[in-house]
Amino acid sequence: MTLDDQIINLYQHGFHRQAMERIIDSWGNELKQWLYTFVCNEDDADDLAQEVFIKVYTHFHQFRGDSTLKTWIFHIARNAAVSYLTSRYYKESKMDPELPDTITYKEARNDVDDIEKDMCRSVIRQLPTLLRTPLVMHSYMNCKQEEIARILNIPLNTVKARIRRARLSVILVMEKQGFISLTEKQKQEEK
Repeated sequence: MTLDDQIINLYQHGFHRQAMERIIDSWGNELKQWLYTFVCNEDDADDLAQEVFIKVYTHFHQFRGDSTLKTWIFHIARNAAVSYLTSRYYKESKMDPELPDTITYKEARNDVDDIEKDMCRSVIRQLPTLLRTPLVMHSYMNCKQEEIARILNIPLNTVKARIRRARLSVILVMEKQGFISLTEKQKQEEK
């Protein structure tokens, strides 16, 4: 019996709380990470995840089984994130942006690899959501491109193109900022 079948079975037999616990245990952290790729703020990602789980709980009876349960939940999450990003609250909160996280000199000296990872994450956060989301889902969350296409409700070729464009954008920004150095041959290969 698959995880989806187990959760659906629990729900159908009136064990709604246990079904939700299985959902949260199975996909909660991954969902929060994914939402973070949209909003780039941990507190907002946590709030959105809670909102998504409430929607899943209240609308579970509407799950038709056309996709996996995970795909259905992430589709709800995508809609919640898009609604949030277009909301008046979000737009007003960005008028007074938070100061970026800082890295102390001691930390920088102790672990150069972490700094490079942070720089790369910073560049990825600056990508438009259209490019950032498929890249993070594929590269960091190990989602298959077909699954990304289903969750985002876009064609598979669009997913592939956006991942490639996102990677190219990250490479070019990292080079421009002096974090990496590409040879002329590598530049041509990236185009």
